[in-house]
Amino acid sequence: MGHSQIEKLPQTQEWQDIVSLIGGGGSAEQVGNAVLAAVQGLILPFANDAAVVEATWYLMRLPLAARNDDFPAALRRLGLGTGDEPDLMEVVAGTSDVIDRAIRPSHRSDLGEMAQTALVETLADLSNRPGHLFDKERVRQSLVDHLIRGAG
Repeated sequence: MGHSQIEKLPQTQEWQDIVSLIGGGGSAEQVGNAVLAAVQGLILPFANDAAVVEATWYLMRLPLAARNDDFPAALRRLGLGTGDEPDLMEVVAGTSDVIDRAIRPSHRSDLGEMAQTALVETLADLSNRPGHLFDKERVRQSLVDHLIRGAG
């Protein structure tokens, strides 16, 4: 992961404009927007990366499952093999496992690995909140608060 390097920038007008922005004192926002526009064609194909799609799907679905009156059953419908009172580590492990099962080893990419790892780390980070590691109601509320609302 992270072993790819671009030896030199593509010789397109977009990249020449980016270099001019940097050399001409363009703001970080201007440079960032120009880079985003230039790499869009490089990034958009990753929308077909199965692990990126799966990680994104679970990022959206887990908080919705947490809002369900039967949280454990909602997790099982998502494919997580959780018990009747899932704690946070069970949700984290189950999420990682279900993504692993969905992706064939020959179709794994660095970006997909990063997406899966980012999701799992985001979920695991909820354990840094007092009492959230094993209390199922706090697990549910954390998923709603921190993944949907972005509460600190």
